[in-house]
Amino acid sequence: MYVILYLQIFKEDAMKKFLLFLFTALSFCFMTGCGERKMSDEEIQRKVDALHEKVVEAEKKRDFSQVATIITEVLTYCALLEENNSYKKHVVFSASQRMGIAKYYLEDYKDAIVYLETALAVKLEETESILNQRLDMQIGLANAYEQLGDEQKRDYYLNLAEKRVRELENSDDKGEAYILERLYFFYFAKSKILQKEKRLDDALKNLLKLKAVFEEAKAFDDILYPLTLFHIGKIYYKLHIKSEARLFFEQTLDNLIEQRKITAMPYIYLIHIYISGHLFDKALLCSEKLLNSIELISMPQEAKKNKAVILFCMGKIYIAKKQSREAEEYLRQAKELVPVPVLDQLYCSVPEI
Repeated sequence: MYVILYLQIFKEDAMKKFLLFLFTALSFCFMTGCGERKMSDEEIQRKVDALHEKVVEAEKKRDFSQVATIITEVLTYCALLEENNSYKKHVVFSASQRMGIAKYYLEDYKDAIVYLETALAVKLEETESILNQRLDMQIGLANAYEQLGDEQKRDYYLNLAEKRVRELENSDDKGEAYILERLYFFYFAKSKILQKEKRLDDALKNLLKLKAVFEEAKAFDDILYPLTLFHIGKIYYKLHIKSEARLFFEQTLDNLIEQRKITAMPYIYLIHIYISGHLFDKALLCSEKLLNSIELISMPQEAKKNKAVILFCMGKIYIAKKQSREAEEYLRQAKELVPVPVLDQLYCSVPEI
């Protein structure tokens, strides 16, 4: 009886698998035209356009695994289009570019390179928009090859990118946000490479040049401006030029508060400088100012973490002042919000100066 029941269940399971296989095979035949009806180019385009909207939504959520899944489907449909279809070229260009970016964020650098190079190989009319997208991909490829340790290929793409960067810097529109963003990512990538090669002075020159571009454009409300100030401060910090590092970290925090955006790292760097210079009153004043601002300008979850970081740093300030009671109280408040090991790891990620 049990054997018969088992065989029956086995047969039902096998039948389900067979039906699933049959459905998949029929779907594939329907898409590729091996059945009676083949999808028209117009139907495929409608499918691709609908999937494109899903890609945009997934990108907004930074769900790059989902982006990769949807784009795989886009490219499958795209393969069904006639070769001379101009729409197909644009889709392959755009979809391969976006897949390359998704793969980069997923740290699959080899696949990122394959897709970005596929997109670059697509021949399209060289409009300003296409040239700027090619620049994005060249910077992305330089970063991907850097991750894989291929300096020759990295420098090849960085040099290609630099040609377009020079054109944008001489453009009448160089103060526009879409140009400033591309200049930022180019100079940031270049400065990272220079820092890796221990050429800190050259890295600093590149970022100071970028800062000047933002200031000439009066783009002080662009989030990339305080990020540029922060990266400059970090190089001065590495060079042990405390006065300049402090100045740039202070400017970074002031600008972030004005933009109603807060990030913990510039503050942590600044606290390290204040403590090393025994500027305890400055450190506490800065902390209280930030603490008063944080709940007004942060999302609840961000506010909780940032508040914990500030309270933890205030505990560190009082430890340096040898005021153990106050230190214990601030550390206790921080611990109630975020586990101490997490906060300690964040604080210790900044080297002592």
